[in-house]
Amino acid sequence: MIDPSLGDGCLIQAAYSDGSVIRIGFDRNRGEGYVTAFNEAWGDIEQGQTHGILFDLDGQEYDAMATGLYLNDVPGADIYFDNPDFLFDIAAKYTMNIYNENGYVTAIDLGGTMIGLEAAIERQEEMG
Repeated sequence: MIDPSLGDGCLIQAAYSDGSVIRIGFDRNRGEGYVTAFNEAWGDIEQGQTHGILFDLDGQEYDAMATGLYLNDVPGADIYFDNPDFLFDIAAKYTMNIYNENGYVTAIDLGGTMIGLEAAIERQEEMG
């Protein structure tokens, strides 16, 4: 997929049985990668408010800041990062668990992420 609002950045997207939709991609306006998670059940998210979160990728932990947002009235959180290796860490793992200050948020099956990410990178390179 291509997101024109992010400078035509390429992304991959997956929907999960708990109602979560996850996007992993590139924001060409900012020159950074991102993970965005949406779920209609997260109604208490405030637009623009930041929260500390923790990613657990098969036992390897990463701290990050998530910023609340809404897309088509669905609450979510943007997590930006400037380390391109993090994309490949995600793609090489099997499960991503996300935690906030209140505890567990969601688990994401990362099966097929490497194939999708490689296709997104190839497409992004074609676009220049």
